[in-house]
Amino acid sequence: MPNNLNFRALTDSELEKSLGKLKTFKTDLPKQAFTASDLKSKLKGFQESVKSADEPVKFSKINAVKLRAADVGKLRAINESNSPTAEAIVGQKTNPDEVIGTLFSSLSSLEFSKMESEYKTRSAAAKTPAAKAQVESDWADIVKGGQQAFAAAGLGGLKEPDLRKFSQELVSNKANFNAVVKISNSGLASGIEAPVLRTGSVLKAGFLAETGVLKDGGVVATTINNLCSVPFAQGSFTRHFSKSFALTVSIPYWCPSWSHPFRVCHKNVTLAGVSFSVDVNVGYKVTCCGATAWGQAGAQACGTLVGITFCAGCTATISGVAGIGRTGTGSSCTYGIGINAQLKCTFGGITILNLQAPFGFNVSGPCPPAGMCS
Repeated sequence: MPNNLNFRALTDSELEKSLGKLKTFKTDLPKQAFTASDLKSKLKGFQESVKSADEPVKFSKINAVKLRAADVGKLRAINESNSPTAEAIVGQKTNPDEVIGTLFSSLSSLEFSKMESEYKTRSAAAKTPAAKAQVESDWADIVKGGQQAFAAAGLGGLKEPDLRKFSQELVSNKANFNAVVKISNSGLASGIEAPVLRTGSVLKAGFLAETGVLKDGGVVATTINNLCSVPFAQGSFTRHFSKSFALTVSIPYWCPSWSHPFRVCHKNVTLAGVSFSVDVNVGYKVTCCGATAWGQAGAQACGTLVGITFCAGCTATISGVAGIGRTGTGSSCTYGIGINAQLKCTFGGITILNLQAPFGFNVSGPCPPAGMCS
């Protein structure tokens, strides 16, 4: 079940600073009339024509942190919060790089704790000097793998006691430990080949934006009198949008096995599930021959994490309008208009949601006089 993001409305100046000045979008209506079923079919065709936005992952160097229980607590707060992106930014001045650095150290320390358990088991089972020597040799490779992994994530010069300290900090709080295990278990193959650890290796990670097209079969309907006897008729209506999505990081991290101490996994891991919800005040001008639409709304999702406040910005903007057609004869016609909105959330300048949301808008009014729209 996704968590809910709590929004506060942005002022006009805040919105303009984020999105720029309000834009209008115009369209012409087809001259010929359609049947009601044709009009519905054309609306569906409009929705199918809207393409998903392209949001490639912005990978940047990982800056691993020297893990402390308090750092893991921040990550857990994000995972458990009702406003996960908000939890990441406010009181701690936490930014995407710091979240990723903590995530890398937490996941890699979790893997080291697994290797510590295996080391104890193998040491206890080794009965001969040769077997004991082999276990120690293998363990030295595990430690070296951890050192190289953290060095590739910007934290060089670590010793075995440092790795053990990170592991101790991770397991010192059961709730923190369970949160990291949950995040680790959420990992799915990213499709990106994991890098090979060697001297000079650099590991990079980035937030994954959810993209797509949010199609709504419902149609907004209104009636405008005297549509053709004035230059235009205008008004506004409120359109509600909502979408659940995941706060996901594409990240390489150290994931050794006893026989593969230098192995790195690259996975998409889920920090939290959230839902985006906002109302847009859609303005319109409609004539017999065409239409104009505009509208935008914005909100901030804010929260506090260990006394630090952060805000993620979410917006919904009308991004296009299409003349679908009209149906009817004589004094009563229905004009079908397609409107597209863009739903977008950003965290620290990084896009985490970018959806296209096309929907239908039917206007009832007089039919145009013959030749009026030619």
